[in-house]
Amino acid sequence: MPTLHDTPEGTTHSFPPLRIKNMCGEKYHYLTVLSDWLPSVRKGGSTRWLCECRCGNKIYATRDHLIQGNTKSCGCFKKKIKSEQMKKNIGSKNHNWTGDDASYGAIHLWIHRHKRKPKKCQMCNKRARLDAANISGKYERDIHDFLWLCRKCHMKSDGRLKSLIIRNKQYGK
Repeated sequence: MPTLHDTPEGTTHSFPPLRIKNMCGEKYHYLTVLSDWLPSVRKGGSTRWLCECRCGNKIYATRDHLIQGNTKSCGCFKKKIKSEQMKKNIGSKNHNWTGDDASYGAIHLWIHRHKRKPKKCQMCNKRARLDAANISGKYERDIHDFLWLCRKCHMKSDGRLKSLIIRNKQYGK
């Protein structure tokens, strides 16, 4: 039968005292348990333990999560795994890789990610909105085959400016 006893807060309850195993010093994956359970630090009735991660961060974790492996670190372990997975899936290793068969838009997105955008047009050196202009017209994944040009220089290099001027003269604009 339960007995009356005092809790850490000084109130009396009729239940047996908690028998909590001391986990101090135990290691679980990246975490080492630092301090005894704190009655004021409870989550859903589960005791939470103060743990230190290998990286130096401190977190609270429940006993069950530590033992079952649901909590392995402060979050740095997950970041490490994710970055390793990202490195495995870059470029031709990615299942969506199409190589030189990539679409016009996909190649432009690739250029935007891999070729640094200057502040000025690479032809006229004016500050303006810049577009990635393909030089050869082949649209391959070659950073050196693209320039950052203002709209006017881009249209000049593509031959579109000349045809626009001719068309405007024909229609009297």
